[in-house]
Amino acid sequence: MKGETRFNYVLDWLLFVLFVMATFTGVVISEAALPALGIQVTIDPFWSSMHDLSANLLMVIIGIHLAMHGKWIVTNFKKYVLRRPKPRSIAQGGD
Repeated sequence: MKGETRFNYVLDWLLFVLFVMATFTGVVISEAALPALGIQVTIDPFWSSMHDLSANLLMVIIGIHLAMHGKWIVTNFKKYVLRRPKPRSIAQGGD
């Protein structure tokens, strides 16, 4: 379990870094975000490639993360989403 926990810790940090990188580079290459703030930029191919790389890696890491936690996701989906509401009794104020 210790190795799995360590791997999950690294995976979570990688998710965070890639999310921040994809967001930052997305803003940098946006044709609307920075000009709306009065900052004129020319879209550099470097930032476009960094955005593509970080976004693609992010999708792969999200897939791995979901696969690692698939059992927990299914269990809690069944527990909280697919549960049937309990019938309320009159004593509990179930009008």
